[in-house]
Amino acid sequence: MRGSDRGLLLGDGLFETILVRRGVPFRLDRHLARLRLAAGRTGIPLPAELASAARDRIESGVDLPGEGLHGADRSDADRPGSDRSRVGAPRPTSSARTRPEFAALRITITRGPGDGLAPPTRPVGAMYLSYRAIERPPPSERPGLSAMTVGRVDERALTAGLKHTGYLERILALRAAREVGLDEAVLQNSSGALVEGSASNLFAVQSGTLLTPAVAEGALPGITRQAILELAEVAGVPVEIRAPGPEEPVDELFLTSALRGPVPLVRLDEREFGPPGPIYLRLARDLEAVIGRETATGS
Repeated sequence: MRGSDRGLLLGDGLFETILVRRGVPFRLDRHLARLRLAAGRTGIPLPAELASAARDRIESGVDLPGEGLHGADRSDADRPGSDRSRVGAPRPTSSARTRPEFAALRITITRGPGDGLAPPTRPVGAMYLSYRAIERPPPSERPGLSAMTVGRVDERALTAGLKHTGYLERILALRAAREVGLDEAVLQNSSGALVEGSASNLFAVQSGTLLTPAVAEGALPGITRQAILELAEVAGVPVEIRAPGPEEPVDELFLTSALRGPVPLVRLDEREFGPPGPIYLRLARDLEAVIGRETATGS
């Protein structure tokens, strides 16, 4: 990444983090569709070869220790003789590179190099790819998390609903939680309702009904969030799209993200929820089954 890249200097970028199982990305098409919508809203250039670059990056194997982001801006890609003649071009495979059970592919796009706050009229654009092995325990073995309410999501901001690289509010919220020995932060919107984890969507269960905040309330339109909602419909679990209040009684709380999947919250502030509940376990197991089927066929 260049020192003049606006993604580095100003957080002027977007990203997607995609779960990969045995070399097959889970719902890559949905991630790329969300990225295209975000690029359209922000005017950040989107590489035409995005899907093929993502698959090439997976094929080249996970990052080895000490490796960083792989990619280039368009000026690098267009330079004759460049060894990065195509953004996201695959590196040579190596016997040291393995195909793990689970891995994380991150796609980051930025507006590219530029001076000052005002965006350039003809942004060059840049894309960076990273790919690393991860652990993903079965739902029944995922440790319950303890969290505190800290940090804000502004549902009225121009960036609302965007998965952008300006994560400082969330970083500081998570830092505050970790400083007092907790695992996670739960962020509130301008009305004080519970809307998200530091990097995850939030679900609650109240008398058998599944609750999750609306995008208009500050929730990110998560890919895993949508999968859980689809599975709840199949399972006959009633759903309400609304954010629970900070003191509203609920029976279960869990967070969802692409890499960790659903993870139960066993404590939020002074409230304790006990072991993972039945609706969490049902939907989390159903999701793992869907991931297994879709990545087995490459669908």
